[in-house]
This record gives sequence, C-alpha cells and structure tokens, in this order.
Amino acid sequence: MKASEKKDVELIFIYNADAGFFNGMLDSAHKLFSPKTYSCDLCAVTHGLAGVKTEWREFIQSFSVPITYYHKNDRPQYLMEFKLPVILLKNSQGIQELVSADEMKRLENAKQLMDRLSIYRSREEE
Repeated sequence: MKASEKKDVELIFIYNADAGFFNGMLDSAHKLFSPKTYSCDLCAVTHGLAGVKTEWREFIQSFSVPITYYHKNDRPQYLMEFKLPVILLKNSQGIQELVSADEMKRLENAKQLMDRLSIYRSREEE
C-alpha cells in the first residue's frame, strides 16, 4: 500500500461490551466466573482479567495505520449495522469487515486473531 493511500485507511475494532470502568470490572468477573456465556469474543481473546494481553498489544502496535476502538454503547451511528464484535477496515472505498462476529466466535486465542489480521497487514505493507 502506498503512503498516500495509508492516510485514508483506518482499522476499527468494536467490542460487544459497554465502555466504562464499572462495566470493565463486571466483564472481568463474567470472564472469570462464566467464560462460556461471555458475549464479547474479541475481548475474550485480546484481554485477560487484568487488561490487554501483552502479545496482543505488541502485535497491534506494529500496524502502520490508525486504529480506533469502540464499545457497543459508544460507537457512531454509521457503525450500528454491524453485528458485534467486529473488526473493520475503513478506506476510500467504504467500510468492510476484516473479521466478522461469526468468524470471531471460532477464534480460541489471540494468536489465531493475529494470524487472521496478518493477512491484512501483509497487504498493507505491499
């Protein structure tokens, strides 16, 4: 991807969880006591009980495009149509799903998500 094209590109992560400290504490407790019923598959693979997993943080920092994070209760109206959680690519052609909610359900760990996103990153570096 050419440098001139990168400025028009953004990755968007939308968690199927509500924003806020109290909600984060409730989510951590939910993951601990009832992980099978936890509704945010993105959170489940990228966050531990104490926050963002180190390997995920390092991976995500390696991207050269801006990344925006939203929660289900703070996402803009134009992103309401997407089933959560989701990872989107926004560029001059519009918005497309990189990892859909259905794909996210099949992921068991951060490594699988990183492998999935590495396909995009290799295109980004071309």
